[in-house]
Amino acid sequence: MAKFTLVDMERFATEAWGELGTHMVKKWAEFNEKYFRGKLRPVPLVITNTLPFGKRIAFCSYSPDTYGRTITINLPKAHTVLVADNNTLLDEMVHQMLFERGEPAGHDSEGWRRKIMRLTKMITGKQIWVGKSITKRVEGSDGKLGKVIRISKPHEDGRTSITQMEIARWPHDGMGIDLGRLGDVTPSFTARKVRARALAGDHIMKLYRAMIWKRGSDRLGQRTSVLAETLKEAKEKFEAGYGEGN
Repeated sequence: MAKFTLVDMERFATEAWGELGTHMVKKWAEFNEKYFRGKLRPVPLVITNTLPFGKRIAFCSYSPDTYGRTITINLPKAHTVLVADNNTLLDEMVHQMLFERGEPAGHDSEGWRRKIMRLTKMITGKQIWVGKSITKRVEGSDGKLGKVIRISKPHEDGRTSITQMEIARWPHDGMGIDLGRLGDVTPSFTARKVRARALAGDHIMKLYRAMIWKRGSDRLGQRTSVLAETLKEAKEKFEAGYGEGN
């Protein structure tokens, strides 16, 4: 199979999500050159209307030596703006880098801690310490050692680490990093277009199901009525996303 190139990446994203897809790829390429020395391989960028695994606003699915590589960004159908932003894209690109290097890519990995310290310094000029997660027995109210808690290991020079929650949610949550909205495209226009496409797809499926409803039945009049109502609903949903001024 031919190598997946940046041109392929942009063509795929533009075909699927229009202007938002184009700008998202351009932002990925910008970050790749700026923060990863251009070493990341082009990867399909996917926008989904479903929160992956319930709560994640994005995730990186990656098999360096096989197929199935994606970065997936979330755009809920019930919202008018993107939940994910360029901070989220950079987060997933760090995961991509670690996958491509064959290193553990989790938020608890040494590679993740090392990279986010370097990137925070590059972007904000601020030096942070990111310690690994360790357990520690703390003193109870009676002065004796009591329960075991999990903390981020301090630096040898005494500097405290950011918390495990901050490590997992980097570069959000007080890191002083704001890279803007996803792809630097105003979501009030583009997100509605993407959402309209998803809604239109949903109603096309309804139309198909209506067409095969009770196949073999001779109740043609009732089937025709269902088709008409479904088609009308699909048309209204589609025009709501693509109408004038959207």
